[in-house]
Amino acid sequence: MNNTDYSYLPALFGLPFIIISQSYLFFSLSVLFIFLIPAFAVMQVLYFHYLEGNKYLPLFIFIAVYPLYLTLFYGKVDCSGLLFITLAYALIILPDFRDIDMIDDLSVNLFTFTAIFLRRWYLYSVVCLYLSYLLKWLLYKDKKASDILKLLSSGIIALAVILVFFGSFVFNVFHNNFEETYAFYNHDGKLLSFINYISPLICLLIIPGMIRLFKKDRALLSVNILSIVLPCAMIWHIQSFEFHHYYIFLFNIVILFTCGILQLQELNKKAVLPLFVLLLVQVALIFTYAPATMPLFTDIRKDPEVLDDKEELIEIARYIRSIETDDETSAFLCAGSYGIITDDLIRNALLPDIDAPKIDSAVFDIRDGFPKDIQYIRYIITVDPIIYSDEDFQHMFTVIDDAIRNNKDISAIYEPIKDFRLYDRYTVTVYERTGEYTKEMKEYFYEEMLKYYPDKADFFAYILD
Repeated sequence: MNNTDYSYLPALFGLPFIIISQSYLFFSLSVLFIFLIPAFAVMQVLYFHYLEGNKYLPLFIFIAVYPLYLTLFYGKVDCSGLLFITLAYALIILPDFRDIDMIDDLSVNLFTFTAIFLRRWYLYSVVCLYLSYLLKWLLYKDKKASDILKLLSSGIIALAVILVFFGSFVFNVFHNNFEETYAFYNHDGKLLSFINYISPLICLLIIPGMIRLFKKDRALLSVNILSIVLPCAMIWHIQSFEFHHYYIFLFNIVILFTCGILQLQELNKKAVLPLFVLLLVQVALIFTYAPATMPLFTDIRKDPEVLDDKEELIEIARYIRSIETDDETSAFLCAGSYGIITDDLIRNALLPDIDAPKIDSAVFDIRDGFPKDIQYIRYIITVDPIIYSDEDFQHMFTVIDDAIRNNKDISAIYEPIKDFRLYDRYTVTVYERTGEYTKEMKEYFYEEMLKYYPDKADFFAYILD
């Protein structure tokens, strides 16, 4: 939790399911039952507590707002924090300020802490949550000095625990150069991508929801706008959203969407029925081969994915595992493109067998850096021709591949021991290091990387160690 981008905390929640079965299907179902259905249950309770409307509307909304469950079909656990963010909103944002007690505030410490370490980018949700709590208090008429203690108690314990026991996490948050690190993920058209993922139809139905809250609860409207706009402003200058990032404010989207449906129902119940049909058609289209449908529906399609080289990947994974004779031995994949071969595909090829090959992961030059301690990595896996996710951000592959094949000194300490074929087009070669690195070899790699990144001398200095 301190030192890695993704902690094992989600697996701790899913441990009972993991013990029963380790299949991909069972994993996806476990995420559904452990995290998403409880979040939906909490949302349903909130709906019937605060709103009046059709009793079947929450179920319809759960189906229609496909971002709630779409990541399940990608085998992702990223919805895990939604439950805890929803619980936190239920305790300190939605109730009247005077009804919030100390137990509510203390409980929020646990929920926010859990959300952050389930997936680190829920930190954006937590920041917005506390800003919303402060805004709620500022808009509260009967403020008291003792309210400060109420505000502080909602997060002071979680903050103290994080500062005392998770200092490395805090250091990484404040010292990671995210703008350079995630340059690969920074694309144009961020607003259009936002609309496409949420869908133009749902975005349009959010507008009457905002109108409804403007009339009935401007404080809640302000909170929801803050919780959507602020994360977008903070993240978009660094990178574009991936699907899992939308969970940061998805609960706020659900609130506005629900209010929008209710507002339209009050105006004309019969007119809402065609909207319901359109929303359900949109969901159905996502799981078909239908062509692009913007500007009304989302263009997102989740077609079945087929790896034609599955058996070859399994063969490669088995071979790498067989030659890694101890815990200190590892390999490095000097290439990689999704859908063909990546370090993750090799690791996961043998699932549900969790005795995976050990692959040193370095994919993007600035995000991951040159492979740490390359002089101790015993096996280098090359692909001819080299395949990239994006060549502009993966120069290390070119540098290492060229050195092993063409540099007189470095090629002398690597021996090809096994070849594989992928798609009858790519040759995958496993090289074994048979000699030791010299100072001159490290300097070669260092200087080659500086040809691409002349301003990163300090960043790549560890290559010389």
